[in-house]
Amino acid sequence: MGQFYFGQQQYDLAVDHLKKSTELDLNYSASYNMLGYSYRNLGNYDEAEKAFKKYIQLIPDDPNPYDSYAEMLLKQGRYEESIVQYQKALEINPGFFASHMGISNNLIYLNRYGEAIKNSNSAYDIAKNDGERRFALFTNVVAYVDSGSTDAAMKEMQNEYNLAKNINDAGAMSGDLTAMGNILFEAGRYDEAKAKFAESLSVVETSDLSEEVKENSRRLNLYDMGRISLMTGKLEDAKKMADEFGIKSAAANNTFQIWLSHYLNGLIALQGKDYKKAISEFEKSNLQNPQTYYYMAMAYAKDGNKAEAKKNAEKCANFNALVSLNQSFVRNKAKEMLSTL
Repeated sequence: MGQFYFGQQQYDLAVDHLKKSTELDLNYSASYNMLGYSYRNLGNYDEAEKAFKKYIQLIPDDPNPYDSYAEMLLKQGRYEESIVQYQKALEINPGFFASHMGISNNLIYLNRYGEAIKNSNSAYDIAKNDGERRFALFTNVVAYVDSGSTDAAMKEMQNEYNLAKNINDAGAMSGDLTAMGNILFEAGRYDEAKAKFAESLSVVETSDLSEEVKENSRRLNLYDMGRISLMTGKLEDAKKMADEFGIKSAAANNTFQIWLSHYLNGLIALQGKDYKKAISEFEKSNLQNPQTYYYMAMAYAKDGNKAEAKKNAEKCANFNALVSLNQSFVRNKAKEMLSTL
């Protein structure tokens, strides 16, 4: 139940249930891991740190507690300390791949892009499977996007896509094409982005994936095409697609897509200069997406509320997500915005 509420971003309820779990068994280590993450997402870092240290105490010879604690330190911007904890995890198990990527992630936030990519490439060479290889390539993608190198990011995404294509993994191929579309979209290359989004949907439609998966992809394509229409001056088309996407997402009771629906409505309201509506929509979207705070900051700034604009821009710039393409799209933009507020 605690994990369920965590996934729904209802962190107070997650804490309540996870604490009950620890009361039932003081030595059940998994409870402390999720409790640490829940407190972290509530911004209660003191309690998060206590939970993660208890997790380490219970299973000190396992790499995951050090990895989890390192992620909390990264979230706080304590990058060098985070690297130390990731290294402790790797001393226990040199093949604990997430910790290799965690180190690269810290290096990205330190703007040490060359070191981050070198570290990911070294990890790629010892990867045990395609899943780990894809993780290393994707971490490089994030580094390239964060540094403003769109073409290099696209090249790495193509390498990631090729791994999926080699084993005919339609779901992974579609996801990779969507990521390419998002990279091109954020670079303002809307025609190319549109083509990638269309290709992503086509891969799913022509696959043997279930009808449920195909319908899910069709809904997401509405979202993607709505964004393209918005940014290419077709506001009415964007509104129609946003309305259809919202209705279908609600009918499917898909929490993630309902959040995306509010996000798209927020972008449309922002473009239409209805800043209060934009803020209201963004507040109902995914609050674990750094882009939400960036556009909320923009809406507040345009509405004349510099204090709230600064608050949200700071949240975006210092969100410190773990290997997040969305963070890389807006982290440096948010820093630039802060310099003007």
